[in-house]
Amino acid sequence: MNIEPGAESAFLFVHPTEAYADEIGQYRREFLDAGDHMDGCGPLRAYDDPKEYIAVCTKRSRLDSNEAPGGRAQQFLLVRQADHRLVGMAQYRYDADPRFRIGYSVRPGERGKGYAKTVLRSLLAWLNAQGKATAVIACEASNEASRQVILACGGKEKEKCTYKGIDLLVFEIALTGKVKTDAEMPAAEDTLRSTNGGGSNETV
Repeated sequence: MNIEPGAESAFLFVHPTEAYADEIGQYRREFLDAGDHMDGCGPLRAYDDPKEYIAVCTKRSRLDSNEAPGGRAQQFLLVRQADHRLVGMAQYRYDADPRFRIGYSVRPGERGKGYAKTVLRSLLAWLNAQGKATAVIACEASNEASRQVILACGGKEKEKCTYKGIDLLVFEIALTGKVKTDAEMPAAEDTLRSTNGGGSNETV
């Protein structure tokens, strides 16, 4: 689905499939080479074979996947249509602490182009399409770039907290639409037919 307002023809916001296996592998390698966190990528760091990672993401996206390692989650890729390059990733985890359900990242070599706002807005649009009225997201208090991205996407600071010794800022973002519980949100197969920053959800 093309989601980013004003740039509908520029990006695809899609679930991982084997069509993107090579790009996913290159995305992972770029993060490893940079020594950077893979926020919003789930367990990507653990998988040398991107096809295995894709299979895990597919399994975790299903309604009956609550018992899968890491629990139910929806994984997304932000793909630039001009060259089919994977420039960002985002993840929504249904069973996580509400502050950490949203995570996203931008490919190291593609930063500074506004893609962080694009990938976060795309995930928020997906949540809106599922009927969510609000979203909560956190970032490290020291990460001014992520704070600015969240503010640009409509975030309002809700609280400050400390998690595992890290000072965090927690934001709430108002969406539109009828409120649904996470259990009522459709599985990946249905959402596809219809439609570095954030909380760190690497490895899960």
